[in-house]
Amino acid sequence: MREIAESGAPLIGVRGGTALTHVLIAEEAPLAHGLPAAVIGAYDDDSATTLLLSGRADLVGGTK
Repeated sequence: MREIAESGAPLIGVRGGTALTHVLIAEEAPLAHGLPAAVIGAYDDDSATTLLLSGRADLVGGTK
């Protein structure tokens, strides 16, 4: 993730892996690198809202 932050990327995108991995990476991005995190996965409305309101992700995208 450090390489992505140093390359000037505007955000970190998280896709694939487990739900725990999504949350850990999305929490690390702003704390360690100052970048917002976009989490992409098969989230229902409640899960997506929880990710946003808890501050665990800055953006949530769904897949179908």
